[in-house]
Amino acid sequence: MKTRRLTEDETKTAAGILRDGGLVAFPTETVYGLGADGLNPEAVMSIFAAKGRPSDNPLILHISDRRMLERIVAEIPPVAEELMQAFWPGPLTLVFRKSEAVPSEVSAGLATVAVRMPDHELALRLIRETGRPIAAPSANRSGRPSPTSADHVLQDLDDRIDAVLLGEPSEVGMESTIVDVSGDKPCLLRPGGLTLEEVRRIAPETTVAGSTGHGEAPRAPGMKYRHYAPDAEVVLLQGDLGQQLAFIDEAHRKGLHREPFALMACQEMIDVWTGKESGLEMTLFSLGSRHQDKTLGKNVYAYLREADQAGIRTVFVESFKEENMGRTIMNRLKKAAHAGKESL
Repeated sequence: MKTRRLTEDETKTAAGILRDGGLVAFPTETVYGLGADGLNPEAVMSIFAAKGRPSDNPLILHISDRRMLERIVAEIPPVAEELMQAFWPGPLTLVFRKSEAVPSEVSAGLATVAVRMPDHELALRLIRETGRPIAAPSANRSGRPSPTSADHVLQDLDDRIDAVLLGEPSEVGMESTIVDVSGDKPCLLRPGGLTLEEVRRIAPETTVAGSTGHGEAPRAPGMKYRHYAPDAEVVLLQGDLGQQLAFIDEAHRKGLHREPFALMACQEMIDVWTGKESGLEMTLFSLGSRHQDKTLGKNVYAYLREADQAGIRTVFVESFKEENMGRTIMNRLKKAAHAGKESL
């Protein structure tokens, strides 16, 4: 099929495609999503086919109002009310016990459903005009870095989906945080654009789930399978700043990794590298200042894709403390660095 490029003024056209059972990629504040009518089982299954996504990996339903939420969930616990009040619309997905209206294809056969209200006017307009919840994982081939621009979507899915709704690059640049509110205590299933620390300010009892093992169904997107990986090898640097930079020099001298190299790091580390004497020429990707925690993850996926386009063979990446946004970044980079492993 020929993928149509739709402008922001063509949301009615995009909504019509969705109501007819088609697939439309659309922008959100986190990443671009690949949308289908979330209450149409056949349309939902076409998402898995287009992405090459395992069918036991559940999807997120995107909604625009409370009425849609009440249609698809069995109950709304008090802690969910508090989290919704604090963070919706926004980069927070909540996992509820589902109602009978939700097809098993969306929930991968689970008794729960993941729901989000995006903080993006174009996405909300598309949902409202469709008149139904939109099932939407990230709009990329399964395992690839998530798309934060329409160009990224087309790199992976051109001629595989009906249309892409063109918008600006995603502001957050990382997927939503997923919190399960279907049990006795809220549980963080996937870190994302909202930090665990922010969630715990509203729900202090929030726990953190472990990894999903082999043979176990993932409870939410991102808990299992290969994710976020470019064609280039991703190498996480360890130790203090000096040790991390020394490792790159050693890798160059001993041929430990394939060249050409790139370094993706905070601006402070980039400045140290450019100020030192080294015979190694390397592409540099600055994530911004380490003091601007919320913005550090914005360009991670874009840089991984840019590295592939530039023919980079090895991307060295600075390791961050696993707190605040660093927890989200390290979650994604560890999976990218372990490409080929089914679960971590």
